[in-house]
Amino acid sequence: MLIYLGRGLRRYDLQPCQIYHRPVWEFQAVVDGAIGFLLPDGPDLLKSRRIWLSPPFHPHGWVGEKNRASEVVVFHFQWVPPALESLARQSSSPLEMALTEKQCAEVRRLAEQASRYWEQPSVGMTICFEKILMELSLMFVEGCPGDETARQDGAGERVNRAIRWFVARMEENPSLEEVAKAVGASPSHLRRLFCEVMETPPKKVFDQLRFHRATQLMAEPALTLEIVGERCGFASASVFSRAFKNKFGCSPDVWRAQLPAGRRQSGRA
Repeated sequence: MLIYLGRGLRRYDLQPCQIYHRPVWEFQAVVDGAIGFLLPDGPDLLKSRRIWLSPPFHPHGWVGEKNRASEVVVFHFQWVPPALESLARQSSSPLEMALTEKQCAEVRRLAEQASRYWEQPSVGMTICFEKILMELSLMFVEGCPGDETARQDGAGERVNRAIRWFVARMEENPSLEEVAKAVGASPSHLRRLFCEVMETPPKKVFDQLRFHRATQLMAEPALTLEIVGERCGFASASVFSRAFKNKFGCSPDVWRAQLPAGRRQSGRA
């Protein structure tokens, strides 16, 4: 769950963010200007177009450029996905990644999405916040140097192949046995690989992929719930609706009602 959102211009030169132990996972991005860590042994180098991920209770604050405001985006979450947590725990310092201009625009967009629910909470906020966490996490997992090692590792590559194979055939609702056979592993061995690389079983990963695709498809006004469910591998619209409600606590219809005007589903399956 998102427990803090901050965005906009900050004068960390005049009002530095003092060092303290945040009991949360902190994503902090600078999309214009330059900021740097304030650490117990002094300030770090100022950097621009960066995003950092600090684990809970890491002692730090923030400083900025002299005589200039910086545009920052800050998200605090109670947890992060196991794959990202594992990556973060392997590092002796917070994770850090340079951002492209396109990624800076994406971070701004995510902050804007979160802001709507932050200011006016409604039933769709849990889904929105979880989606934002997933997108930020994916940005790190794919962009941090450590991911290349995982890709070259046999276990990591086989897990990636399994995920790609499942996504390409999601409509067919492939079984774990079918996925395992496609990548040359037994079901039990594939489970061990997923738990080793992602610290979560394959079924949970596959379910996350289904719901991620479902939320993307439901933003398309022309698609009925039956079509959405079918493309995500569910047997029917009713099966999809029950699974969605069990996952997010609200029905797909309620979720769609929270979409901006002009992008809402006009009919039901």
